[in-house]
Amino acid sequence: MTFITAQAMDNGTSNSGFSFLHCNVTGTGGHAYLGRLGGLLQRNLFYGEYDCSGPGSDVSRRVGFAKKLSDADAKPFLSLSFVEGSKWLLPPASL
Repeated sequence: MTFITAQAMDNGTSNSGFSFLHCNVTGTGGHAYLGRLGGLLQRNLFYGEYDCSGPGSDVSRRVGFAKKLSDADAKPFLSLSFVEGSKWLLPPASL
């Protein structure tokens, strides 16, 4: 079993999260779970997915608050600014 969990938060007002773009989440176990439990987070949680494919993309067994995002809904999460990428990601190599 695999768990991908959210980072620790000091309070419930942090605007942060994960955004997986153009990648495969794989492992050797039979199941993978994404999320973090806790009263503070559950009150403020937004879980959305967009354009997913593969065996794990079946939404029939998702929690009730999970949302399938439209193109417009997903747009803010498809930018490096969502994860403040300019502060920690290396720029593409110039050839």
